[in-house]
Amino acid sequence: MRRIFLLWLAGSFLLTTGCTSTRAIKMKVGSEPNGAHVAFQLNSEKSSNADWIYLGNTPVEAVRTMNLGELQSASSVKLKVMRSGYHDRVKEWTGPGFWHEYKEKGGIFWAPRLVPGDRQ
Repeated sequence: MRRIFLLWLAGSFLLTTGCTSTRAIKMKVGSEPNGAHVAFQLNSEKSSNADWIYLGNTPVEAVRTMNLGELQSASSVKLKVMRSGYHDRVKEWTGPGFWHEYKEKGGIFWAPRLVPGDRQ
């Protein structure tokens, strides 16, 4: 009986840790000019307008822990760079596209040049 329990316990542990594969995703975002706000958004089929997560001001280096299954099934992954007096810039990927770029480059790197907005 004890052997069955230990096998069940080991199997449960392997199933729960194997199914929730997470990765630490490194993102490095700059802007020209520096000092812009950076936000991150992960949308799924269930939540097509998820909350934006603030990452900091450029230049920013952030590490986000993401569930690989959730990332692979994401409908979109977005980074937004915003600065007063400039137009917002948004970079968008599909979940698999974001993961592919991360694997290929070892991180997500983006440094948009901001365009001045209309001044009144």
